[in-house]
Amino acid sequence: PNNLIVVGGVSRDNDDSRFFVARLQDNGSLDANFGGGDGMVVTDINELTDVVNNIVVQANGKIIAGGLGVDGGSEFGMLARYNSSGSLDTSFDGDGIRATPTHAVSTNAQFFERGIRGLALQASGNILLIEDKDGTPVLRRLTANGSTFDLIRTDLFNSELSDMKLDANGKIML
Repeated sequence: PNNLIVVGGVSRDNDDSRFFVARLQDNGSLDANFGGGDGMVVTDINELTDVVNNIVVQANGKIIAGGLGVDGGSEFGMLARYNSSGSLDTSFDGDGIRATPTHAVSTNAQFFERGIRGLALQASGNILLIEDKDGTPVLRRLTANGSTFDLIRTDLFNSELSDMKLDANGKIML
């Protein structure tokens, strides 16, 4: 909305990595109306590693960031929804954060290949996501408030699948 640019990734502090989201004006300057006035938000979700792989912006300006969280010996698909101000949206799964266990920590794949690998928004407000589940991509649907997952497809055999789009009729293109 309003020609704003939203980017995400990781913010590092020593050995801890955190979700990082920034909002920029269309001229590339940080948006002072986002975050603590500096245009950036850093969210510490897990003990060890949090990495944003994908971002979608809803029509109301809320931002959904999807990625990977690592805590101890487990990996999680992580979603965080932010209000247009940059604060966590507590109407999303109660605290603004939704985690789904994926599998034991893998050292064989890059962070962008694990966790939530693709996001799209349906006209109903539901969230579609491609998630790595034990090394295999699966397509899931999450309700708009983050409360319920539906498993749509588990037979997505292409382990390189990392994104999706919806066509004008709402059909999913992988």
